[in-house]
Amino acid sequence: MRHWIATLLLLSASVGCASAPTAVMPNPVVIQGVAYETVWNETVDVVNDYFAIERESRVDGQIDTAPTVGSTLAEPWHGDAANFDERLEGTLQSIQRRAFVRVTPTENGFLVSLEVFKELEDLEKPQFADAGQAIFRHDSSPNRDAQVVTDSESSIGWIPVGRDFALENQMLWRIRQALTGSQ
Repeated sequence: MRHWIATLLLLSASVGCASAPTAVMPNPVVIQGVAYETVWNETVDVVNDYFAIERESRVDGQIDTAPTVGSTLAEPWHGDAANFDERLEGTLQSIQRRAFVRVTPTENGFLVSLEVFKELEDLEKPQFADAGQAIFRHDSSPNRDAQVVTDSESSIGWIPVGRDFALENQMLWRIRQALTGSQ
């Protein structure tokens, strides 16, 4: 068992190290000297490597992606986790990410802005938890009260936890590298 865990840790730690950006990219990144079609196509290509595109509007210069469940240590081929910490978090928690990209023409070229939002799954109770079942009843026993007042409603869904700046940086670096060839 230890052998498998060590192998998974080594594989996940080595994935993406060779192509990772070394500098923090500005967001939005400025692209100059390239036609709009080229900027748009390369941006769509890079975004599509990370996320499934839900809506793409070339006229508005906007790309919205579908939510993607975060990759785990056992899935080193998925690129939506920019570093080991993000991949470990995706292993221990249910995480999903969604990206919003905007390509805006300017006088000197184009601005490509990218925002990746991360969300944590909100469950009523842990999926396989059986502790406390003898104490708390989870069945549908009859309720004799005419009007039930509860402290809070159960919310099953996703809780926003902010932006994923590491993934934004990685994607913007790849877009700039594809369009300008510089590192």
